[in-house]
Amino acid sequence: MFNSDELSAMEDEIKEMEEALQQAKAQYKEKKYSALRDAVKTRNEMDKVVQEELKKLGVSSWTNNNPIQFPFQFKF
Repeated sequence: MFNSDELSAMEDEIKEMEEALQQAKAQYKEKKYSALRDAVKTRNEMDKVVQEELKKLGVSSWTNNNPIQFPFQFKF
């Protein structure tokens, strides 16, 4: 059917295709999650800005790392 040279050539071609596939998958993953990665980065930067503003206002910390919640607990 096939001689050893043809099989060797096919094996090399398969390895090259597998490497190309891995690179394509990595590029796909990078593009797929780039917007999310940018959004998380922006959110973290904005959290730092909020922390600085709260520090300027004299609020040293907040609960659950959520700057929208008051650092005080109200009892009804």
